[in-house]
Amino acid sequence: MIIYTRRNPIVILRLLLTDFLCLLTSFIFHPKPIKRFNKILIANPSHLGDLVISSFLVDILKSNYPKLEIDFLCGSWGKDLLGANQNISNIFVIDLQNYP
Repeated sequence: MIIYTRRNPIVILRLLLTDFLCLLTSFIFHPKPIKRFNKILIANPSHLGDLVISSFLVDILKSNYPKLEIDFLCGSWGKDLLGANQNISNIFVIDLQNYP
C-alpha cells in the first residue's frame, strides 16, 4: 500500500481512487503475451560512440536468444567496425547528410 505524504484530504482521496482504478483495470484487461520474435534491427546511424556501446547489446541479445537474427543499420563509417562481430546477420548502410 502506498502511503501519501500530502496533507490535503481531497488530494489523498483522488490519489487513492486513481490507484484503485489502475489496479482494477489491470485485473480486468490483462495484457496479451508477447509472441517470440526471431528478428531484430538495431538502428544507429548517428555517432561512433553510440555504435560501440550498442554493439555490446548484440552479444547480450545473442547469448539470451541464440536463434535471434540480428541486423544492424549504421553509417558507412561503422560498417567495418560491425563487420568483425559474428553475431550480426546483416549490416545495412545509410548515410544521412543533414543529420546532427
